[in-house]
Amino acid sequence: MSCKVCSSFQQLDCDAELNFTFPGLSRTNLTSVYICHRVLICLDCGYAELVIPESKLERLKQGMGEPLNGNGHRGNIGSSKLYGFGSAAR
Repeated sequence: MSCKVCSSFQQLDCDAELNFTFPGLSRTNLTSVYICHRVLICLDCGYAELVIPESKLERLKQGMGEPLNGNGHRGNIGSSKLYGFGSAAR
C-alpha cells in the first residue's frame, strides 16, 4: 500500500507508545490516556496513521466531556481557542 499523502512506498509499520493528555486547566486532574499500538509512518513525507482501540477511544471521549460535531470539533470552540494560540502573531 502506498502513502495516502505522497504515494510513496517507503513506509514503516511499527509499534508505538502514545500518551494523550487533555487540554485546558479544567482537565488537569484527568489521567492521561496511554496507548500502545501499531503506527504506519511514511518515511518520505512523515505522514502517520493509526487506529485507536475502542476502549481507549471511549476514554478520550469521556475525558473531553463533550460530543464531537460533524467536523470533528467540540461545540463551537475552534482549535485556536481550545489550545490557546488564537492571539499569536501570524
